[in-house]
Amino acid sequence: MTSDITLLRRELLRAAEREKGYEATIQENGRRTAKLEAAVAGLTADLATSRESSRDADRRLQEADEKFQKIEKRNQELEEEIRRLKGKPAGGASKPKACPPGDPCDVEDQELLRRLEKGRYRDGRRAAGLVQRLRGCIAILTAENKESSTRNAKLERFKRQRAGPHMPSSAEQFKGNTQSDDRKKPGRGPGHIGKSSTVKCNETERHRCNKCKSCGGRHLKHKGQSCSKETDVEVITKVKTINHITETHECMDCGVLNTPKTPIIPGTSFGVSILAILFNLWQKGTTIDGMTDHIREEYGLEYCGATVQNAMAALGKFLEPLQQEIIRAIQDTGWCNGDETGYRKNGEDIWAWLFCNNRFTLVLMDKGRSMQIPALLFPRGVRIICDGLGSYKIFPTMQRCWAHILRDAKDAAQDAASQELHRRLQQVFADAKAARKAEVCGIEAEFVVQELSARTRGLAKAYMDICPAFGKKLANAEPNLFTFLYYHDMPPTNNAAERAIKAIIRQRRCREQLKTAGGMMMFGVLMTCLLTWKQQEISIRDGILAQIQA
Repeated sequence: MTSDITLLRRELLRAAEREKGYEATIQENGRRTAKLEAAVAGLTADLATSRESSRDADRRLQEADEKFQKIEKRNQELEEEIRRLKGKPAGGASKPKACPPGDPCDVEDQELLRRLEKGRYRDGRRAAGLVQRLRGCIAILTAENKESSTRNAKLERFKRQRAGPHMPSSAEQFKGNTQSDDRKKPGRGPGHIGKSSTVKCNETERHRCNKCKSCGGRHLKHKGQSCSKETDVEVITKVKTINHITETHECMDCGVLNTPKTPIIPGTSFGVSILAILFNLWQKGTTIDGMTDHIREEYGLEYCGATVQNAMAALGKFLEPLQQEIIRAIQDTGWCNGDETGYRKNGEDIWAWLFCNNRFTLVLMDKGRSMQIPALLFPRGVRIICDGLGSYKIFPTMQRCWAHILRDAKDAAQDAASQELHRRLQQVFADAKAARKAEVCGIEAEFVVQELSARTRGLAKAYMDICPAFGKKLANAEPNLFTFLYYHDMPPTNNAAERAIKAIIRQRRCREQLKTAGGMMMFGVLMTCLLTWKQQEISIRDGILAQIQA
């Protein structure tokens, strides 16, 4: 009995959670319905305007027809009067019927009628010409009415075929002015106190005139002053060379030899400051010759390029343990972004692998692009955000990058149908982000993921008829598109790795290729340390010092 009650309570809880989801869906549908009703109202107003134009053209045509009928009737009466006058003397001719009050005949028509009353029969030709001109006016009005009717039919067809609930705003042909009259004025808003410069002056220099520049007089009166700020650095070129003497002592109690740690980097005679300068120049793409010229011109240090090259190699070897610590830190964090890009080594193709999260970045150079690389780096597995490369399938949990999916959908949007599918896919992503912002979890997250997955599968099936390549890609990515709703520390896109890998691409453009396997190792270690220190806002010099003291 107790188990039945427990099951009944669970079912009631699940029903309540489903009811909340249904209420949210009903509210969202209500908002969409309101937007659609507003769009339909706008189209109805445009259609009413077109119909009013059509009625105006019809009214003009009706007036022209009435005028033509009156002219035709008057012409018939004139012809009958002319035939009657031909059989009578000129003096006994009766007057034709006068124009009724308000008739649209002009002054020329009145003159024509007066001349006909006097028996000038040749003016009947002018009456025929007048009728011909009126027929031309009627033809023009008829053409205008036909054009208006065609436009009205086009609007009717547009409303019937295109004005659906999913029509994008870009497809609307008749839209009102969206600019508001009460737009924000440029400049500082009322009540804003502004923001001063963060650079404060630590020295003040006052400049005075000792004599008049015109007459040379020294009797001057203060009339005002102006201020200007200058930021500069002190040039210090002092170079020091330290002789480190390391003493070894034997413990008199246990006989163990004790040697203190020397704060130097093995394999080079350069100190931390010079290595930090060389590292900074290296990450900016400076060549070995450029580094050598810089320390000679700025500090007077005469070294050859081979010495500088060996110093950078020694620094890379010294920082290699830090790279291993970063690998373990990413493994402990549990998730990372992943990306890769091509590079060259002595004319051969190699690959630069990059893995990063919100605190650490790992760069590894290798000849291959197989799944063995991430398997060796993270043997326990992590949650990965990637672009869908097959090598990442070794990770147990994957989040496909939404930015790549939406970009490919935009490239595939070549007609109205594909554009509509692209808009609906964007709406699916927007709903997923809204659910992430609401911090859904548990059964509610499962319900949201099932609903979004069903919509995505429907879009993938629709894409199969329009763009089969992208439809297949979307169908394959669908099981891994909503992983970020279960793990709130994972982002839905791979933008972090895409931004970080630009530093490697800049190095590739400057250096073109690496020469040896040692150069590959040095490049990966230096890029790992550089990008990690930038994420943690640590300077290059402080990072090297921390590694020496570790």
